[in-house]
Amino acid sequence: MENNLFDKYNALDSYFKNENQEIWVCKNIETDKLYLVNSIINMDTLQNIDFEGLATAIGDIEEIVRNESVHIITQYNKYSNIKDYISTNKVKISEQVAYLTSISNLILKLKEYPEFIIVSLINVNNLQINNVGKISSSGVIIVDNDFLNMNKTYVFQQMANVIHVIFSGTEIVDGKISSGIPPGIKKLINKCLNDEYFAYEDFVSDFKATKIYRLINPEVQESKKIHKARKKLTRRRRVGKIKRSGVIVMAILLITSPFIIPTLAELFGDKKEVMMIEKEQELKKENIVLAESNDKAKNIVSQDEEEMKNYIDNITYFFNDEVINKVNAENIGNVDTDKYFNGDSSINVVNIKNEKTEFFIGSIDLTKDMFSYLKGRNVDVSMRLVSSIDTEGTILVKGKKEGNILTTVSKKMDISSDIWTLNNLNIDTGKCEIFEMYLEIDPKVAIWVDSFSVDILK
Repeated sequence: MENNLFDKYNALDSYFKNENQEIWVCKNIETDKLYLVNSIINMDTLQNIDFEGLATAIGDIEEIVRNESVHIITQYNKYSNIKDYISTNKVKISEQVAYLTSISNLILKLKEYPEFIIVSLINVNNLQINNVGKISSSGVIIVDNDFLNMNKTYVFQQMANVIHVIFSGTEIVDGKISSGIPPGIKKLINKCLNDEYFAYEDFVSDFKATKIYRLINPEVQESKKIHKARKKLTRRRRVGKIKRSGVIVMAILLITSPFIIPTLAELFGDKKEVMMIEKEQELKKENIVLAESNDKAKNIVSQDEEEMKNYIDNITYFFNDEVINKVNAENIGNVDTDKYFNGDSSINVVNIKNEKTEFFIGSIDLTKDMFSYLKGRNVDVSMRLVSSIDTEGTILVKGKKEGNILTTVSKKMDISSDIWTLNNLNIDTGKCEIFEMYLEIDPKVAIWVDSFSVDILK
């Protein structure tokens, strides 16, 4: 390492060395933090490289110093590489898709760089999972003479191996792909191995077109009709509830939830009643649209059950008119299209009483085809919540069979007024046919619920 870098870093140990470079484990003199200083001596390999763009693309790169050599300084984090992490931890399908999404985005950022740099940065040993479960590249670039003449074929072969590790915990051996990998992802791997991609954008487009990606990411084309019909039906449900208890809600929320005032003002404004109460014939037509749209969504799901079986995330599946009509609950939430974490709507509950109150917020019906695979399994049920004020609440999940409660799981949690907090419960479905979800909240509080998900724990 060149002398001028010793003004800021103390070299502790040699990390890697070849004829083109040497990487040192160093300690910052001022902060005592550990870094890897990658000193690349062979400058011929790095002509016309946009180092500033590289530092932007790789978050762990602290700085790049250029003089007679190039010194790439990255944070030295002793995180598990992706292979070790996935092979030793219970990783959900939703997390696996998130990992591949991050890597896909990284490849697009690096698409103008030489292939040997891309291959180095997305190497299985270079991809790591940090303490909060996020994936990143360590930023260590290996300048090996054997890699300098690589082309996109090598990049996609590397990608195939990385994808295989993400979804199985093992690398590809003798071209054999694990049978447990979802079909859509397996197709991606095969196309990478068979050199069927000419551009990185084509790969990313194929990945985002897979059913498993579209199921986990709620902004899909197929949900638009459902939302459009639901939004109109929600408006009528709000009108009905306002006519019964509007004055009480207005008085309380004016005191306790200032930021809700604009929405209430709109609802209680000078709109004519004829604009709020729609014709019965229109209602029937919209119910038909909603039913057809829900059927379409279910058909999309049933097209690839292998990809569906580990993950479901869409409030439509958990909270809809059919679900509400089946439940025997005194207090039921409402769909809110003005405030949400994901997609275009959430479930809102408002406690106007002077005591803690329990609200129904959704159910998981194991007698339905889309949830039947959960029978007899251990699952993780999660949701995100935000409140009008900082408060506490309790999530209650009641497992029933033939109307009788067989099990109840509850969890008390803090609910923030400015951050959508993620909360989850672990449930053994056992012999239950349906799980009803409730939220018990304090008086004079409004809470929004979004991003329901159910994962089978591996």
